[in-house]
Amino acid sequence: MLRPPKMLLHAKADRIPPGGNVLPADLAAGPHKTLGKAQFSDVIAGDPDADKLRAALEASQFWIVGKSWELSMTANSMRQDPVTYAFTGGGHGFLTLTVPGGVVDEVLYATDTVKSLANESGFEYRGKDAVVTDHDVILTNLCLRPKTCGSFKECLPISDFKPVEDPETPGNTREDCCIPLMCKDTQPCNSTKYVKSKDWETLPGSTEERCCTPQPCTEEVCKGGWKPKLGSGLLGSTPAECCEPRLCTEYLCSETTTRGRRIGLQYEKLQGFSDEECCEDKSCKSFNCTSSPYWSDKEKKGELRGSTFLECCETLYCEDFTCSPTTQWSNLSALLPNGEKRRGFASELCCEKLTCEAFNCSSPKLKKKPGEERLGSTDEECCEPRLCEQYTCSSATKWVHKADVDTKKHSQAGWSDEECCDKVMCSAYSCSPATMWKPLNASYRETAAGSTNEECCEPRFCADYTCSGDADGDGESSKYYKKVDTNHFKNKGSTDEECCVARSCSQYTTEFPSKFKRKEDKDLLGSTDAECYDPVWCKDYCCKDRSKVRKSDADRIQGSSDEVLHGLMSAGKFVACPSWANPRGSDPRWVRIHGEPPRCRILPGPGSHSTLRFAVAPLGCASLRKRKLPKCCQPAMSNTDVQKLDAAKEIFAHAWYPVCLTNVTDMTKPHHLRICNVPVVFWHDGDAWHAAVDECPHRRVRLSEGRLEGSELQCPYHGWTFDGRGRCTRIPQAEPAEGPTDPRDSPRAQLSMLPVEERNGLLFLWAAGLYDVLSPPDLQMLDELTHQDIFGIEGVKYVDYSRDLFMDLPILIENVLDPAHLPFTHHDTISKRDKATAVPIQITSRHRRGFTGRRQTSAPGVVTYQAPNHVWALTDRKDSYRDWNIVYATPISPGRSRIFVRVVFEVARIPMPLQQIFQVAFSPHFPPVFTHLSNHKVLEDDNIFLHHQGQTMSPGGKQDALWSKRFYTPTNSDAAVLCYHRWLQEMGGAVCWARPGRQEEPKSREELVERLRSHTQHCESCSQALSLSKDLQRLGELLVILGLLTSSLLELKWSSAVLTILAAVVVGLSRELEKQLTMGDYPPPRNR
Repeated sequence: MLRPPKMLLHAKADRIPPGGNVLPADLAAGPHKTLGKAQFSDVIAGDPDADKLRAALEASQFWIVGKSWELSMTANSMRQDPVTYAFTGGGHGFLTLTVPGGVVDEVLYATDTVKSLANESGFEYRGKDAVVTDHDVILTNLCLRPKTCGSFKECLPISDFKPVEDPETPGNTREDCCIPLMCKDTQPCNSTKYVKSKDWETLPGSTEERCCTPQPCTEEVCKGGWKPKLGSGLLGSTPAECCEPRLCTEYLCSETTTRGRRIGLQYEKLQGFSDEECCEDKSCKSFNCTSSPYWSDKEKKGELRGSTFLECCETLYCEDFTCSPTTQWSNLSALLPNGEKRRGFASELCCEKLTCEAFNCSSPKLKKKPGEERLGSTDEECCEPRLCEQYTCSSATKWVHKADVDTKKHSQAGWSDEECCDKVMCSAYSCSPATMWKPLNASYRETAAGSTNEECCEPRFCADYTCSGDADGDGESSKYYKKVDTNHFKNKGSTDEECCVARSCSQYTTEFPSKFKRKEDKDLLGSTDAECYDPVWCKDYCCKDRSKVRKSDADRIQGSSDEVLHGLMSAGKFVACPSWANPRGSDPRWVRIHGEPPRCRILPGPGSHSTLRFAVAPLGCASLRKRKLPKCCQPAMSNTDVQKLDAAKEIFAHAWYPVCLTNVTDMTKPHHLRICNVPVVFWHDGDAWHAAVDECPHRRVRLSEGRLEGSELQCPYHGWTFDGRGRCTRIPQAEPAEGPTDPRDSPRAQLSMLPVEERNGLLFLWAAGLYDVLSPPDLQMLDELTHQDIFGIEGVKYVDYSRDLFMDLPILIENVLDPAHLPFTHHDTISKRDKATAVPIQITSRHRRGFTGRRQTSAPGVVTYQAPNHVWALTDRKDSYRDWNIVYATPISPGRSRIFVRVVFEVARIPMPLQQIFQVAFSPHFPPVFTHLSNHKVLEDDNIFLHHQGQTMSPGGKQDALWSKRFYTPTNSDAAVLCYHRWLQEMGGAVCWARPGRQEEPKSREELVERLRSHTQHCESCSQALSLSKDLQRLGELLVILGLLTSSLLELKWSSAVLTILAAVVVGLSRELEKQLTMGDYPPPRNR
């Protein structure tokens, strides 16, 4: 079934439009019984009906192609399927109606446009297939009429069109049903905001916007009591549209003092802008002269005309005013400095304040009342009693606050020890420890106040104590010797433990090992054979030579050999054993005996000079026997020396050594540093720092001369590459790997890695691996070494510095421990000679890994040495800030060390304005190069002479047993230095190097003040400054040349002169900066 191409409505009979039907009545009434038997059969059959239809259409003037028409009819169908009918003509179908199957009296309605001429149009069946209707569809009440304008609602826009007056006018378009509007007909420009447009007569439209021209507001409209409205784009030609009222509140009367605006609620919205409208005469009657302390009312003020103080009031002068109360105010001079009378009539104008701030309470028992700007000059006005609760006893050891004993006395008045405190008497105090303190005489203790040893006791000094067994009083006995520093530092004590150093039998070795055996008790004290050894008697000995028998007096002879050697081996010259004759190679504990016969010493036998014996070593010559060589070596060290060497190795191997300052170290390349005479390479892979022995496992070249390939270290020689764990990741010569195994996986291809840790910008290396000691890193030691507790204090800031020095480690440590040298060595650098004073130091504790001393000066402090390479000093300024000097020393090689200095200040407690200077200097944004340049001068003050001290004090780099004979230290300012040398002697007298090496000495004085290799090259900040100085030199030299050329060629004398001078200044400054970064000055400031 085909759907109708146009709208099809099923409507009721009342939807059929009345009248207007163009069909004849008989043709319209029907009925029409459809007889179609084929496609497109005519519905209205027969020529008369068809002719009537065409005649009716031709008679209508509106049957025009394109015009809208309506068709309606009533249908009855006895068919089950629908049937479609339509007008046709010219090959087109239109006004299509579809009769549904089975309908009864169904009204159908359609509207469409005409598509054929009247003489070509017909009404027929429009089906796809042939249909035999056989009168089973009946059509009646046919109505065909043109569409009228009454139903057309689209005369839009309404400003341009209006509907035709007759709604029955045929048509269904704007052209048929709408009439254009013209401006001349509608007359829209009746407003004061618009005027007629120029083309008013011909312009279509009916609105002001289409037909009129806007009339913008002008200021000329607003006159008199009007002012232009605020805003832009206002339209109009009247004051109401363009203006807003001027109110008298905005008007300024012409005579401002005698005439004024009308005042009152009724005048607040008064419109006007003239004196007549807005102003009235002013009367002094309403003027308040007393509102100012400078004026009073004139006589007959109510009759006066005016509105100012001059018109209505008379002047008041301070000469007529009396200040009151006199305890709070004092009279000022009645005349001003220029001779005029002082005007006013009030305390604030004529009197001077007497404030409590300038008043002092008459008694210490009174205190100022709280509050600012309190007036007064008497105790009653300014003071109030002090309460004991706010009083602090003058001495916490001699007085106890009464409130601590009785809380009821907490609020009593008073301000003295006697009123607020109870005295603590020495009679109730016990001196402790009794070995260091003894009570003062009883009569003094009964009357004296105190609760400390210093107040109630007198010290027992070690200087008055004699060590046990010291019969002759020379300070030594076989079991003890007097501590040297006790007399220097007034150490207290009266026991061996406090005042003496024990001599342990474990450190004593008998000279007659065949006559004695060591006692089993290892804790015995002594330094003689009798104290430390039991005798060995010949009676208990069996002769090894079967031809000999034991002597008859064997029970009285000490010995354990066939022949008892008499006397000690005479002193001989000892030299290092050659490798072929010494089973221990270059072990310094063994030497060859020089004498007769070669490689042996001849010792006389008992009773006969013809019997020869050789002094042989108890250990180490087994391998020589296999070569049938004489036993030629003996220990070069005593057991004590061996113990010292082992102790030193343990100290130096189990230690953290700083490597670099990470904030000024270039992370894009590897770096080299010798530590304990072992070459070390360290680098940063982007995530963490790593370190290893600076030797490539391939051909032992320095890896630090290589480069970083990404995050891995590449050897400069053959390109072997290693990751942060030391694993070999690439061997270019073995790609692809040759053989079944990968050479990169061999243990021999891996680096000797060394543990490193970063703390507060310092990179530390754990040295156990340098000494081939298997020991995990001690992180707790590192936390203590880096003072994490200090950096947790609020307001703490620090600066860092490092440099390589021609100083052996002991000389450097000794220098840092010596505060007394500062005023002289560093005169005009960081101190002055006239500030030199005694710097007494008392050693408070001493142990195997260092010691601590207290500096007894006006700014007391603590100095601590932590073996083997760390010194830190605290200075505590009471009621102010503290500072710490933290120094680390890394032994590079014999004769050279790298120093790390960290200066820490409690900046938040430094008083202003000094605090602001420290905030800038210690800021992380402050360029480190400036700090480093100032520190260079300080270190060079020492460096130019201390290497000579090292040659004298430690010949060959080792401190011998005569070290104390070379010193003369009569004052306790050298206490820390002496204590360090004693510790060093206990460690064998020298640095325990991981690898042996020769002592390095500077070749010239310039090497001692040289800065380029010792600092600048391994400091990124100073390296960049050096590069910048060279660039500025080149730029400045170019500008000088440019200035000279400009002057000669262009005759621009002034401008070229200025350019040349500025360029010369730049060149001079940059050259000076380059010099400061590469070489120090000589002589030092102290000698200039």
